[in-house]
Amino acid sequence: MENKNECCKIYCKSCSCNYNYIILQKAFEFDKQDIEQGMDGEYLEVNGQENSGYKCCRNASISKDTFIVDIDSNEDEINRVEVMLEKVKINNKLLKYLNEILGDKLQVID
Repeated sequence: MENKNECCKIYCKSCSCNYNYIILQKAFEFDKQDIEQGMDGEYLEVNGQENSGYKCCRNASISKDTFIVDIDSNEDEINRVEVMLEKVKINNKLLKYLNEILGDKLQVID
């Protein structure tokens, strides 16, 4: 059932949750251990650490009303996150932040 107040939709065959959130971040620098452990990229967490990983964003797009992240995952795991942005002002600071995290994986749609 869709909640009209819902701002984040999680696409997943086997998970259900009464709330949704994402964390998207990337370190400014990576040390030798980060690189050796494959933690030298963006970090994405969806509804808990059990749904998290490094370098798992296949691609992303942002438009005036939606931010979408497609995720590399197993078939039954989360494969897409959509964040509704109707109440968010898309400014250059936000776009710069997302570009620094996602690089060429991010597409800005006018």
